[in-house]
Amino acid sequence: FVVRTMLGLCAPARDATVRSILNHTHPVDVLKEVFGALDLIRLDFVNYQLKALRPTLLANSVQYEQSKFRSLLEGNPAALDRTKQWLRDTEGEMRQAGQSISPSGLLNAAFQRLLQT
Repeated sequence: FVVRTMLGLCAPARDATVRSILNHTHPVDVLKEVFGALDLIRLDFVNYQLKALRPTLLANSVQYEQSKFRSLLEGNPAALDRTKQWLRDTEGEMRQAGQSISPSGLLNAAFQRLLQT
């Protein structure tokens, strides 16, 4: 009964996996295989949902990120203090080395510093 129900719910690519459960006779092995197949079916379903929601997620992701960032800053105004200091320190090192400073160059140098530490 369980295997037949699973065959009706799973993607055609999982049919062989689900049918292989019928080859097991020991109840523990059967349950282990059933739960393993259910995990795969669950992943298939989640992947399908993400694929279906992808256009909506992409259309709203920037607004969502901006609102979350704004609410983070409202709740903790000092949240960027360490980031600002990190960028200031990098800018100082770049000036001492005589490097030209641009926004992208500053970020690149800051991330390189981060990776080196």
